[in-house]
Amino acid sequence: MGPMLDELYDRGHEKFRSLGEFLFSDLLPEKSFTFQSLPYPNIEREERDLLVNFLKRMLKWIPEERATAKELLEDPYLSYESPKDKKFVVQVKKPDKQKTKKNTKLVW
Repeated sequence: MGPMLDELYDRGHEKFRSLGEFLFSDLLPEKSFTFQSLPYPNIEREERDLLVNFLKRMLKWIPEERATAKELLEDPYLSYESPKDKKFVVQVKKPDKQKTKKNTKLVW
């Protein structure tokens, strides 16, 4: 996200000391990072890139620049189907009506 913008400091001045030091510094991470530098051992590069872009759309300093929930629902990451996931999808077929007994209750 980068350094805090002056505009945000002006909006939330009650959360800072007079010299601009954040009052809640214990909430900040100890070191900076980029999403790309984090390990993603169980996902493919394409999925990782989609995830990083999805997170970046949410994590913006200026609230007005953040994607809305409605916009995020349309994000490609949420509809991505990993080739690894496909092997876990179970195909369910409707039973043949002729083979089911009259009083058998089918639950879907």
